[in-house]
Amino acid sequence: MTTHRAAMLLLAILAAALPTGLPAGQTNTGRCAGCVVVTTGPGQYVGSMLIPAGSRPVPVGLPNLASRCPGCVWTLEPACQTPRLTGGVMCPGAQLTCPRRQLRLALLLARPGALTPVRVGTFCYDPTVALQPTGILPGVRARFVQLLPALHPSFQPTAVAIVNVPVLFAAGQPGSLGRPRFTLAGHVVDLAATASWTWQYGDGASGWFAVPGGGYPDTDVAHPYLLAGQFAVTVTTTWQGQYWVDNTGPFVVSGAPVTQVARLVVTVLPARAVLVGGSA
Repeated sequence: MTTHRAAMLLLAILAAALPTGLPAGQTNTGRCAGCVVVTTGPGQYVGSMLIPAGSRPVPVGLPNLASRCPGCVWTLEPACQTPRLTGGVMCPGAQLTCPRRQLRLALLLARPGALTPVRVGTFCYDPTVALQPTGILPGVRARFVQLLPALHPSFQPTAVAIVNVPVLFAAGQPGSLGRPRFTLAGHVVDLAATASWTWQYGDGASGWFAVPGGGYPDTDVAHPYLLAGQFAVTVTTTWQGQYWVDNTGPFVVSGAPVTQVARLVVTVLPARAVLVGGSA
């Protein structure tokens, strides 16, 4: 999920002399009580957005909408101004509807292919909080990698295999990560992941599986060898992760898929016919 800002949103609160009793960051301009002057060049975000908990969104479903639009372009602007207007604007009560040190901003949405953004709601903006999952992604990815189960491949029969008799392979891993939960940067993060396995059997054949395989009677991952010899087998696990932040999401764990690689050697013997004498 790649993010860039086409232009940085500038919230310049003109507070050269704060009157006693006004919240920090708010300037009484003398023309109206509770007015805030905001200078802005629209800030743009590409991809799903994370509207933080406690941001008092209007409508209440705005966080859910923002988190499920990966190809969208979002624009932030002061909620009090005419849509897409730039320059200074008077914002009466811009802070009065939000927690301390926050301003109410409007969120404009341009879906893929749309030429004109549409205002879809407002929320209280805290400039210290990331508005996209990429803001905390390094921590999420590190925890994701840390929680992945190790790869412990095996095969049956464990001693030697026989030509034309299928060998049963097992990755020694579960098929999913479950749903671990942890706290990161003040957010509650739920993580999930699924895995797939690619087996290269050493004789030129390979196979892709959505299951880890197992010992007998599990025959989901099985391969017969047509010739005797020693075969170097390689198994690669590929994990795809997703996560929820404060029950908002899911978001994809960005970056290259996480892979694990292990190798083992399978010895295959020729089958021999043995004449067993019967009783006279």
